[in-house]
Amino acid sequence: MRTWLSGLLLFAAACALHAQPVSYLSPQAAINKAGRQRMLSEFMVKEYLQIAEGAGAGMARGHLEEAIEVFDDQLADLRAYAREPDLGATVAEVEQRWTEFRKLVLASPRRSEAPALRAAGRELLEAAERNTAALEKHAGVAAGRLVNLAGRQRMLSQRLAKDWLLLAWGVEEAPVLEELRGARAEFAKAHAELTAVAENSDEIRAQLAAVDGLWRELDRLLANPRNYAQGRDAVIGNTDAILTRMERVTSLYERLPAR
Repeated sequence: MRTWLSGLLLFAAACALHAQPVSYLSPQAAINKAGRQRMLSEFMVKEYLQIAEGAGAGMARGHLEEAIEVFDDQLADLRAYAREPDLGATVAEVEQRWTEFRKLVLASPRRSEAPALRAAGRELLEAAERNTAALEKHAGVAAGRLVNLAGRQRMLSQRLAKDWLLLAWGVEEAPVLEELRGARAEFAKAHAELTAVAENSDEIRAQLAAVDGLWRELDRLLANPRNYAQGRDAVIGNTDAILTRMERVTSLYERLPAR
């Protein structure tokens, strides 16, 4: 389900062979990378929780290590890309929050540390959100907004899984439930908006149709809060499948002509 992570690393390694580290980045590609960091902030908390819980801990540990490497690589690219003062300020904030979060997520996973990690992850995500918004504004093209909107769906998929795991643990139940409800509503609204985009290609429509089926199934699972532990594997599998599809959709929007 997460082969896109390996693909990102291979792409980053290929680009690093060239003397011009940011020449391959279009404005839409920069928005995509920055938006992906929002998702990774939620993804890494989710993997940490799985390791601490012992649910596929070996695989989750590998995914977490890979995600950290992807985040580092992308941050270096975005730092090099941010030549304007307004962009430099927002990417510097991401770097600061990442330094704080990285220490926590690399520590031996423990249930008692989940609230602190969740709080640090929220701050990192908010910084990444501001950086993505700054890049979209700087680009000033319609395709940039579509990349941002579709890319945010990736983050929401991982937020839903993360919140489900936190609820299974009984961590901060009231605020987590509120966040889960908000994420469900936001995902459904954005999915409807993306489905109605006139510029959608046949492949984008096919990917969004697949996401629609996955989302309907996931939403039914999320509507039953009495079986957090029982529904864990289904929720994680479904959200990872949505993540894979939305990664593809976001990349396709990235390739739309800038206008």
